[in-house]
Amino acid sequence: MNRKKWVIATLVAGMAVAATACGNASDTKPKEADAVRTESAEVQADSVEEILCGGWGRAESSEVTDEVKKILEKAEEDFVGSTIEPEAYLGSQVVAGKNHAILCKVTAVVPDAKPMNSIVYIYEDLEGNCTITDFTDIPEDVDVKDLDVVWKLIGTKKYSPSENAEDKTE
Repeated sequence: MNRKKWVIATLVAGMAVAATACGNASDTKPKEADAVRTESAEVQADSVEEILCGGWGRAESSEVTDEVKKILEKAEEDFVGSTIEPEAYLGSQVVAGKNHAILCKVTAVVPDAKPMNSIVYIYEDLEGNCTITDFTDIPEDVDVKDLDVVWKLIGTKKYSPSENAEDKTE
C-alpha cells in the first residue's frame, strides 16, 4: 500500500509541476501573441482603409496616365453624342470589376456647344471591357483645379453651392 500511495503522490506532484509550468508559460506567451495579433490586426485595418470594397478610394496621383487614357478610349467606343477629354484621374471603387471616376471636359457634338466639366464614371469589368455608366456635371462656379472640392462631388447627382462656399472659407 505504501507503494501505491507513493506512486499516486508522485503523479500528483508531477501534474502540479506541469500545471504550474504551463500556467507560467501561458502568462507570458499569450501576451506576446496578443501583441502580435494586435499589430497584425492594425496592419490589416490599414489595408482595408486603403482598399475598401464598395467604397471610393482617392487616387494617389491625379495624373491622366496612358492606362487611364486606354480605359476612357475603350469606354468611348460605344458612346456617341459627346467628346470627352480627361483632365484628372480622381479615384476608383472596387466592385465586381472596378469603377473609375475621371474629371473630364465633355462637349456635346452639336453646333456652338460649350464644354462642361463633369465627373465621368467608367465601369471596367474583370475582362477589361469598359463602359461609361454615368456623369456628374460640375457647375461653372466650381474651381475644378481644387480637386478636394471635386472629390466631394463623387457619387452625387446634385450640387449645392452653399456647400462649396463653406469649403472655400476653410
